[in-house]
Amino acid sequence: MAGRTRPEWSTWAEVRDRLRRRWNRGDLLADHAAGAPFQPVDLPIRGPGARDLGARFDDVRAWRAGWSAVPRGVRVVETPVGGRLIGVNRLPSRAVVDTWADLCTVLGVQRDVAAFDRLLAATTARAPALAEWMVEHPMRALVAAADWELLVDTVLWIEREARPGSYLREIDVPGVDTKFRDPPPAAGRPARPAAAGGPRRRRPAAQ
Repeated sequence: MAGRTRPEWSTWAEVRDRLRRRWNRGDLLADHAAGAPFQPVDLPIRGPGARDLGARFDDVRAWRAGWSAVPRGVRVVETPVGGRLIGVNRLPSRAVVDTWADLCTVLGVQRDVAAFDRLLAATTARAPALAEWMVEHPMRALVAAADWELLVDTVLWIEREARPGSYLREIDVPGVDTKFRDPPPAAGRPARPAAAGGPRRRRPAAQ
């Protein structure tokens, strides 16, 4: 039926989901945290071929119109498709995000990035080893953002005070026994936030 887009042709919603999954992997934020130059994100678009132009022109036209409504910050690259018999049409073939600012705007993650940058700056000043971990695992750091100051306090206490055989109950940081399941190792790996409920089973602190 004319006017219906074939499912094998990419839509902006599908490409946006791919971009979101890429963001959720954490490598884009990790590169930002490490100060690496931003590399444009280039996502392929599956589109109609020359035969579709002749057999399903209305569908192709409707599909192409859908790509005119992408948000600001997304550059749609078009490629010539067709030939002598049906003519040549330029159709979307790639969606490109050229800058870090555009990426944050398109995904709506400006607040998350600003929060991460603040945490990283503060942690670098207090606990450089933990800051290094943040750069490698930025999404996990964001998950723990609400308890981050307590986590840093705990890491610093362990580095300063923990001895072989120490137990969680011995960590003299208010709230640590209910906030975290495991104490963070002295090397800077953060503890996993505990689920809601009472204190967890006591375990030795890192050595």
